[in-house]
Amino acid sequence: IDEGIKGYRDKGLEKAKHLAKQLGVEHVIYSYKKEVGLSLDEIVEDFKGEPPCSHCGVLRRALLQKAARSIGADFLATGHNLDDAVQAFFLNLMKNDPKQIGRFIKQEKVGIMVPRIKPLILCPEKEVALYALLKELPIDSNDCPYAYLSMRGYVRKMLNEMEERYPGVKFRIFKSMLALEKEDERQWVLCKCGMPTSSKECMFCKRLSLYRSSQECNI
Repeated sequence: IDEGIKGYRDKGLEKAKHLAKQLGVEHVIYSYKKEVGLSLDEIVEDFKGEPPCSHCGVLRRALLQKAARSIGADFLATGHNLDDAVQAFFLNLMKNDPKQIGRFIKQEKVGIMVPRIKPLILCPEKEVALYALLKELPIDSNDCPYAYLSMRGYVRKMLNEMEERYPGVKFRIFKSMLALEKEDERQWVLCKCGMPTSSKECMFCKRLSLYRSSQECNI
């Protein structure tokens, strides 16, 4: 997924292209600019004051879904690891949205949505990075230039300090997530686009309407 972040994503795309060639798998790029009409840099400029991650997360998930549907995939595998999971746990607690916690772990097929799976969910981030280094896989370790505007960086630092002081705490937090996931009985409805949502319109359609309105105002 090419968000359109100048001086950042280009390097990652090159490494992904090289790895795909090395593994003999097809490499397809979906960009915000082409699919939505605006790059993330442009969105950040047009919607100053709103966290870049709130835009990026919605668009990324939507384009990954579009890519998965285009090839008739049964599942969409993402690279989320244990650290990603426990960070999401705390972020959703801080945002007073605990029901999102269970959805991060498991997804059922609803509407046109391709269910997501996370094969690396029990692997700590350090182990994933170590494996890539040992296997000499081309990886991009640069942080997103907008990361400093997100709470995730602070949560990540806090959890790493907790893990260092209390080894195994990340796994224990993950077990708590599993318990909460079983309690999530959210009732889904279908958006006009066919994706499941807990309101009348999914977040991607809401964002798309917002961007189109912004573009019309700028003309």
